[in-house]
Amino acid sequence: RFKYPNTTPIPVEAVFQNVGLDTVKSFKGTARITGPAGTTVFNESFTLVENVVPGGRLTQSIGNFIPFGGGHPVGLYQVQICSELLDPTPDQNTFNDCMPRPGQPTYIFEVGYNEEPAVNSVTVPSTTQVLFANRSFRPEGIFENNGIQDLSNVPVRLIITRGNVVVYNQTGIVPDISAGQFNKAIFTFPAFTPTEAGVYRFCFRVEYPGDPVTTNNEICVDRTVEANLAGVYTIGTTKPGPRNYLTIEAALNDLYLKGVSGAVTFEFTDASYTVTTQGITNPAMDLSSRIIGASDRNTITFKPSVERSISKSSVT
Repeated sequence: RFKYPNTTPIPVEAVFQNVGLDTVKSFKGTARITGPAGTTVFNESFTLVENVVPGGRLTQSIGNFIPFGGGHPVGLYQVQICSELLDPTPDQNTFNDCMPRPGQPTYIFEVGYNEEPAVNSVTVPSTTQVLFANRSFRPEGIFENNGIQDLSNVPVRLIITRGNVVVYNQTGIVPDISAGQFNKAIFTFPAFTPTEAGVYRFCFRVEYPGDPVTTNNEICVDRTVEANLAGVYTIGTTKPGPRNYLTIEAALNDLYLKGVSGAVTFEFTDASYTVTTQGITNPAMDLSSRIIGASDRNTITFKPSVERSISKSSVT
């Protein structure tokens, strides 16, 4: 599909051919262009008095599609070229008098802005991504070029708010966004660390000077950040509930995944537990890796519950 700038005249020309056995002495040609709104925006004709021998072809200019006011409306245009035999007559095959012919696909061309960047979508954080307080990640968006020309050094911005408070405001430069079929570019912003749980709004923006279309310059999405662990949790089968883990492995997995935002205590409620490991040199419980939020103040404690601590055998 051809694409033309909206501010320049678009030449209209066609190739006509005599497919008959007699010389064509004169004919009329017409070009009709229908705009994005479905109305006729160009309708020009010419009459050619010239001998066209059988099999002869000629290229004929029909005029220029001139922009008015602020330029051609941006969008898809349909064009039809027709011929009418004037001498000799009659035309013995009118089926091929117009292009496209009946049943053929419509001839379409596109008019666009020279430069028109936009925000396409948000890839990070995605709708399925689980976010936790105090765990960093790098937000990422896709930006696109809807214009005719390749774009370079496109300024973009990401603003993150919680409630009405701005907690992140970073700019960046997308080096290149090509025009045409591969007109998208991914940009990754510096890391963001949500400091508390709640709903955050991520607004990705493009801030290109002179952008003729501003309605597609921003996409905002809301994402929920989950809380870290804090307080007392139980491990075992005797106290089911939202703050209970059935196994030690489940508790450790959540501990490393979510991190902590305060002192955390895990209480053993069962009489015995089994934790397996690979090899005699590997510990059954390994807490040597970093746990987000853990500190001298945000301590992590494993101990028997009150009920188990007064039992003679306690926990094994």
